[in-house]
Amino acid sequence: MWFPVIYTLQYLRALAAIMVVLSHLHFKSSVVGADVFAGFRIGATGVDIFFVISGFVMAMIYMRTPDEPGSAGDFWLRRLARIIPMYWLVSSIALVIYLANPALVNANGGPTSIWRSYTLIPTWQESNVQFLIGPGWSLSFELFFYLLCTGFFFIPARLAGLKILSVVLIVLALGTISGIAPTYLFTSPLLLEFVYGSAIYGWFQRARGQLPISLGAILLVAGIAGFVAINQPGEFVLAQRWWQAGLPAAALVAGALSLESWVRAKPSKIGLLIGNASYSLYLTHVFALGAASRVFGILQLRAHGPIVETLFWLATLAGAIAVGCTAYLMVERPITGWLTYRIKMRRAARTSAPDHIPA
Repeated sequence: MWFPVIYTLQYLRALAAIMVVLSHLHFKSSVVGADVFAGFRIGATGVDIFFVISGFVMAMIYMRTPDEPGSAGDFWLRRLARIIPMYWLVSSIALVIYLANPALVNANGGPTSIWRSYTLIPTWQESNVQFLIGPGWSLSFELFFYLLCTGFFFIPARLAGLKILSVVLIVLALGTISGIAPTYLFTSPLLLEFVYGSAIYGWFQRARGQLPISLGAILLVAGIAGFVAINQPGEFVLAQRWWQAGLPAAALVAGALSLESWVRAKPSKIGLLIGNASYSLYLTHVFALGAASRVFGILQLRAHGPIVETLFWLATLAGAIAVGCTAYLMVERPITGWLTYRIKMRRAARTSAPDHIPA
């Protein structure tokens, strides 16, 4: 069954982006205020949801792309068009701020690398080197995954190619899990989260988009329970993130997909908008939160008690979402739309060109 838009995935994108914003709200409020979000420790796992969704979507694109000349190049260009322009724009804004006052960028510590920021090339091993935009670290993983996917477009048998890609990702991840070849990115266990998403797509495809709701409900409960478990103090261990957060994220995605037919009957415009804007929200919220923390200090809101603090940060959350949606509508969508159109024209010109020139 073909779905031009999978609503549940869009809603999960919205949820994942908001979780990440809440994670950084927690950090900001702990620095300048009374840490009113101290009980919320799992916001960063929104990235794990993003990775599982990415594995699902890339598997879907890969399986539905015809085996024809230029398909690998088109896929890579579309991924770059989706990720790079908005990221470079936001990074450039951060660069201007950084050059004016380095203390305003990456206030949580660590040297900032400008060239790594623009190339998204991380250090070989884990370090405290920062990108201009903190969330950029996850884009390194996304682009590495896209690069691996691109290489498998040359395999005509799509299902076999997808299985081999999954095996490659598992073998790479074992490099760090086993301790034989640990690296920050190239053998990271987080690569397994893309495999989870790919496997969920295989299940979704075989079920023709109709996953059993009963099993889906069990997976939803299991996913939520998994996140609740690691929200306890000291339970979330970064080295075990691939299963501590990855498996609950996979359960959440699979469970939500079982509700797709029901959700499609009652779509939420706000949910879809935030889902569509999730990338812009993910990138731009750092500016909204940085500005809010300064306003918080200037107004000395900590002296007014936790209720005022909580209301202020919730208003900041709403403002960050509004900024993200505005950036999507006014910047990201027009740029991505234009670049996607150019890629389509490139493909049309290639496919309509004659195979040979008559003598």
